Amino acid sequence: MEAISDWYYEAKQLKGAMVHSLDYFKNEMNYFIHQSTIDPLTKLTNRRMMDSYMKQWVDDGTPFALIIFDIDKFKRVNDRYGHAVGDEVLIYLADWMQRTVRKQDICCRYGGEEFVILLPKSDKVTAYLTAERLREKMEDTVSPCGEVITISSGVGAYPLHANHPARLIELADQSLYEAKRTGRNKTIVVSDEPRQK
Repeated sequence: MEAISDWYYEAKQLKGAMVHSLDYFKNEMNYFIHQSTIDPLTKLTNRRMMDSYMKQWVDDGTPFALIIFDIDKFKRVNDRYGHAVGDEVLIYLADWMQRTVRKQDICCRYGGEEFVILLPKSDKVTAYLTAERLREKMEDTVSPCGEVITISSGVGAYPLHANHPARLIELADQSLYEAKRTGRNKTIVVSDEPRQK
């Protein structure tokens, strides 16, 4: 009887250790998944995860719109105030992005001072209005560098403007650069004609 009791105690201890270890590894795995999908500075979704969302929506046939934008003359902010203040400006913009969008929209850091907002089950009009709300907020608010910053945006929609995410980003990016070329601090929507694949 004593042998069974000892064996049962050891089995219970072993089970407890295994459960604890599994919990630990699960938490570690969740941490690393989080780290691999979130931009460490702005806490926005990173480009890898952004690509994954768009691929899934295209595979499912879910329409979506996107806004791609960047901060006008951001190099001047870094040169004048330093990169630490530049980082504060990026965090400030990321915060306003999240305050401006709908709950289901996804805010992403695309790279450097370039950002993307994904709007699932949305069209170009919804995306344009969202981009304009954010742009107007930026031009009416003093940023952490002590100056107003402005943004220029390009807007595109799937499947209206393109059948592939990379092409949609390319077209929206062209609209972004058209906004910059024609004076900055504006939003331009990809032209509906001709439809590009």
